[in-house]
Amino acid sequence: MQIINQEILLYLGGALGVWLALRFFRKPLWLIFRILLSSLFGGILLMLLNTFGTSVGVCLAVNPVTALLSGILGVPGVLAMLFIKLWL
Repeated sequence: MQIINQEILLYLGGALGVWLALRFFRKPLWLIFRILLSSLFGGILLMLLNTFGTSVGVCLAVNPVTALLSGILGVPGVLAMLFIKLWL
């Protein structure tokens, strides 16, 4: 009986620890999720722009700078790079 009570206390302590960790790291995890989601949409737009934009003469080179900007800024970053390329 003593071992069962000790196991229950260990499980409850572990669950409490996981709950506290998730509560403490909720905002940083949400920020990381938003950056990853923005990176995904920016990369997809960059890929679509290069795939379909070549027929009208518009494309952006995929290099570390454009990948970083489309990853951090997402769709607005890709549109800004396209605007700068067309303007200059």
